[in-house]
Amino acid sequence: MSASFAQVVVVPAAPLLLPEYQGRTPAAPEVYAGALAAVRAAVSVAPEVVAVHATDREPRSTRPPVGLRVADHLLAESHADFDVEHVAVPWDASVEECIELGRSLTLARGGNVSLPRGSFAPGDAASNALAPGDGANNACAPGGAASNAFAPGYGSKGTSSSDPDSVGPARTLLVVADGSARRTEKAPGHFDERSAAMDDAIVGALREAGSGGLDRLLDLDPDLCADLLVAGRAPLQVMAAALSRPATPGDADADGEKRAYGTGDGGSHAPRGPGQGTGCGPAYEVVDCEASDPFGVLYVVAHLAAVSP
Repeated sequence: MSASFAQVVVVPAAPLLLPEYQGRTPAAPEVYAGALAAVRAAVSVAPEVVAVHATDREPRSTRPPVGLRVADHLLAESHADFDVEHVAVPWDASVEECIELGRSLTLARGGNVSLPRGSFAPGDAASNALAPGDGANNACAPGGAASNAFAPGYGSKGTSSSDPDSVGPARTLLVVADGSARRTEKAPGHFDERSAAMDDAIVGALREAGSGGLDRLLDLDPDLCADLLVAGRAPLQVMAAALSRPATPGDADADGEKRAYGTGDGGSHAPRGPGQGTGCGPAYEVVDCEASDPFGVLYVVAHLAAVSP
């Protein structure tokens, strides 16, 4: 099958990447440089961008969520020619909601879709198209939490076909997501010894994207992630679903149990080893994947590229 997204980039939802939180130089220059380079490289070959970010857990103003602002800033600084569509997913969305939203992304190219609590909204790198509402149900679109609005983004490239396999600009999936914010005593949430294992699971899944690792992101527990202040759990699970597809009756995992997006008949998300996902989605190679925690928060910058069949 052809890939719905030719390029995939994961960047941190870190305010320090925004100019208003920087001094004369970036607070974490290596993180900023890596994120910008990954975005620029991806968008240069796949100019139709879908940017996925979480709503803010505790909105403190009427400004758009940090993830949206980071995406817009990096896209603008890439100086590339692109279109962008913003997709907001509630920070506390269930795994099932993330899967449904991820599947919708593979179908939505300038058309209308129904989404669970999340929303699409028009945006380009200079706009603040989405405004936060409440922390749990914010759909980040005019109409508030009940809105399931979709509208194509207009940057500088024009519109695309509603057929994801049709000829048109290649697509980049830009995912704005952090790991745990409880890695050290000085971290925003202070130290929690469970954060290391959680972050290792996230980084390992991304680094093993070429062998089915992304499916394991669907096993992340929402409640544990909430405790560990993993702000990027929902966007990462949307990404995992978007880069795969539901299992068909003929698909089975290594134990012979049929799964769809990592779920068994009981709906649990059991751990799987590398290569034990659905095995049905397009293949991706890891161009780069760097992890750091300069302020006690896991920041990952990853760049994946679809492998031509």
